[in-house]
Amino acid sequence: MTGHCWPGELDDVLVTPAYRWLFVCSANLCRSPTAEYVARKAGLLADSCGVPRHEGSFADVVCTPLSRALLMWAQVIVCMEEVHVRRVKLYSIARKKPVYCWNIPDDYNLYDPGLVRICENRLADTLKLLMSSASETDAHPSAD
Repeated sequence: MTGHCWPGELDDVLVTPAYRWLFVCSANLCRSPTAEYVARKAGLLADSCGVPRHEGSFADVVCTPLSRALLMWAQVIVCMEEVHVRRVKLYSIARKKPVYCWNIPDDYNLYDPGLVRICENRLADTLKLLMSSASETDAHPSAD
């Protein structure tokens, strides 16, 4: 596919440990489901959810809301914006897991080709970060 990072950038997925990925956006309508699609297409275990834009707001529609159960299931959490990171980190369970922010604004429709391309590139970058942190941990095991 022209303009995508397939297959070169994401070839590393084949040697990546099987993490469970959770993608978070505002309403779970466009960005996080698209990121979930991209991750699944790359062979990763993935799910997605959303958080209301404002605490306690019932005006926001959220397809699959963020929950403690989803956060317990996830091993890697990816938020689309910093506001989502703050909401995720309100849960103590999330503070013990890697949480990444992809800084993708709410300007895209579901499966928008531009959004898919951005998600592919951010996923490749995040996988590299995870693999480098895993290799650093292997090189410097903790003295438990």
